[in-house]
Amino acid sequence: MKAKQYSIFIVVFVIAAAIFAFYTFNTSYQLSRQAKAYFEDMQYEKAYKVAKMAYDEDIYNRQAFTIMTQAKTAQEWTKFIKESKTLLAWARRLASDGLSPADQLRQKAAFEIVIGNYNKLQKNSPFLASELKDDARALYNEVRTRYYKLSS
Repeated sequence: MKAKQYSIFIVVFVIAAAIFAFYTFNTSYQLSRQAKAYFEDMQYEKAYKVAKMAYDEDIYNRQAFTIMTQAKTAQEWTKFIKESKTLLAWARRLASDGLSPADQLRQKAAFEIVIGNYNKLQKNSPFLASELKDDARALYNEVRTRYYKLSS
């Protein structure tokens, strides 16, 4: 009976060691872990590139695929924030000089684009930093408020 228990233990141990060795020494999974570190440091462009390399090496690497898609989503949010800040700075400069009817139309069109871009963002991303979501929401709310002021 004890020999049977030892043999089962040895088989389980060998399988566990093989799985551990595979995930530890496999290049795709090493890259995937590196991409995860970049993603957690909010270096989304690097995370995407490294995760893509890992995914290209092993298309069954689910971690690489997840990080790649989440990094792409985070890049879209970052791009939205950057563009919205630029647009708001432009709108504030125009408003400080006084708005002509043509400027009002330009601002309104630009604000509509920002509002549309915000609505296109993937909002149910579970791994996205709440800071990104909060910054984007604050910018969206400011743009929406300015848009409604121009519309009235």
